[in-house]
Amino acid sequence: EVDAVYARLLLLRKKKYAAMKVQNMTDPSNLVREVKGLDIVRHDWSGLTHAVSDYVLNQLLSINCNMEEAISNVLSHLEQTSELVRNNKLALQLYVITRSLTKNPEEYPDASNLPHVQVALRRKAMGKNVRPGEYIQYVICKPVGNDQAATNSKSLANRAYHPEEIHAAGGALEIDTEYYLVHKI
Repeated sequence: EVDAVYARLLLLRKKKYAAMKVQNMTDPSNLVREVKGLDIVRHDWSGLTHAVSDYVLNQLLSINCNMEEAISNVLSHLEQTSELVRNNKLALQLYVITRSLTKNPEEYPDASNLPHVQVALRRKAMGKNVRPGEYIQYVICKPVGNDQAATNSKSLANRAYHPEEIHAAGGALEIDTEYYLVHKI
């Protein structure tokens, strides 16, 4: 018994792959992308990460170009994206990372090291309703000039801000573009 036929397959390891699956054996040109076990389906990656990953997978799995062309297209896209990021040409929403609270923010023993918990605690202090199961959005920003805690600490939690906080800061908070280039792309 055959479970599936794939026209292209990128296998990272067992149960972690991306492929172009033949949808209907009577029409082998009818393909659908299938992604299993890869991190790109998770909430805790930024929109930028999802967009770049989607482009890379589309290129590598494309049956319309050979692998050398696909790799060249990917490298070109990464260079263009890097330039857009460094020049702050992308929307704030593309940098947003989302994590779920599994318990009340005060109940985390390592809250000071968890960006989403730090943001949740600040939002709660501002009177916002924050509860377990809620998805918390945050963006990693550069350390603020006089904020010694953020400057001296390597913890991302000290540099995580909700998008509303960034808008309210009126330009005082800058996205840490290098963090996103190094860790999220």
